[in-house]
Amino acid sequence: MNRENRLNLFENELDLIHDTNIKDFAKEVIANADEYFFHVAASSSGKYHPTLSLGEGGLVRHTRLVAFFADSIAKSFMMSRHDNDLIILASLAHDIKKQGNGNTHHTEKKHPIFAADYLEEIYNKYQYIYKEDLEKVQKAVRSHMGQWGVSDGLPAPDDEFSKCLQAADYCASRKQILQFDFLPTKEPLEETKEDAGDYVANFGRHRGKSIKEIEKIDPGYFSWIFNQENFSNKEFLENIKRWKGMI
Repeated sequence: MNRENRLNLFENELDLIHDTNIKDFAKEVIANADEYFFHVAASSSGKYHPTLSLGEGGLVRHTRLVAFFADSIAKSFMMSRHDNDLIILASLAHDIKKQGNGNTHHTEKKHPIFAADYLEEIYNKYQYIYKEDLEKVQKAVRSHMGQWGVSDGLPAPDDEFSKCLQAADYCASRKQILQFDFLPTKEPLEETKEDAGDYVANFGRHRGKSIKEIEKIDPGYFSWIFNQENFSNKEFLENIKRWKGMI
């Protein structure tokens, strides 16, 4: 895959970076990545990522999703624009060596370390960014696995910036994140507010007219009904209340 195609894959994420030097550095991080980065799944086993991140190009989709979450979390933390730019860079780089140097065909447990070292290589060739910014991004990348990396000898995130990246990666890696069932947990009312307005009166001077029609031609009628102590048509009353959002 040529340089242009590589960068086009991350066009939206690169556009989140305002500082041109940080953006240029991020472009080199992407453009010089191992070819496998653009093709493999985010998880070689398929156990730890949603279906969106599996299959051909899954790691790219996962990386983009991490950048999305990182941008949102950084804004909620009210990070400076500069740090917001750096967290996007960290997101783009965090799994850039997921399967090691040259592709081992499986997830390397030390890939955060490899990724941080890779950032150093890019810095030595192109610089663009300040050394302290590089080190800040490297620290976050090394610790992005959080508690799951500690058992493998990786550092835990211990500052707000690093925790932002770890939280973004965690959110993007949940199997449920893109498989959530948004159907209601309770049975909806049999009649919606609009349905209730179509209910037709079967009595009185407005017999044969819907609640909506009655409201238009006789707006004081419902108020009169509500003030009657012995209104017998309970079904009609219930539909008026439902249409008005009173129940």
